[in-house]
Amino acid sequence: MILAALAAGAVLSSSPAPDGPMHARSLYTLCAAKADAANILCTTYIMGVTDTWMYLQSRDDMPAMPRTCIPGGLTMEALRFEFVAYVDLHQEALDYDADQVVAAMELEAHRCPVK
Repeated sequence: MILAALAAGAVLSSSPAPDGPMHARSLYTLCAAKADAANILCTTYIMGVTDTWMYLQSRDDMPAMPRTCIPGGLTMEALRFEFVAYVDLHQEALDYDADQVVAAMELEAHRCPVK
């Protein structure tokens, strides 16, 4: 399965670079696909957004922002399913950058309680 993802990555990297950030429509296509390689690319993207979001939340020098509390046992595969379900309910999200939609999904599903 990992070899298939690496092979898919090699094919993708030989394509022209995109003009900007990944669009939610492209990420949704990967996340909703039946192919394992596409799902690995999807979960890897979501993991990168999630890690960045968690890092930014941990910094004291960042402006106040809504916080997410992703449960410790939640898998990236579960986040992939949450992303697909979120976009299925919010079709307008397909026109935004993928990182923004992942963050919105995580905030809706896993917002930290206000203290």
